[in-house]
Amino acid sequence: MTDYSFTLQQLADELGAAIQGDKECLVHSLGTLRSAVVGQLAFIANANYRKYLETTAASAVIISPDDQAFYAGNAIISSDPYLAYARLSQL
Repeated sequence: MTDYSFTLQQLADELGAAIQGDKECLVHSLGTLRSAVVGQLAFIANANYRKYLETTAASAVIISPDDQAFYAGNAIISSDPYLAYARLSQL
């Protein structure tokens, strides 16, 4: 099994998406907002989960422009966070 890590910039480039925060932030796997740990990328596609943005330990979150105002951390900005997450899961 090969261990892969990607910078936030590399992931955003793959999606053609914008970045908020540290473009050199390293991500090695995916997780959920509630269970992610440092080094993982999570996503939010439903406003009901905004409450977890404050406490997520994810290194970065895929977030929509509408939810961007609710999160100050590292993020990939996508009009469809769920689709972006699915595409990145293939990496």
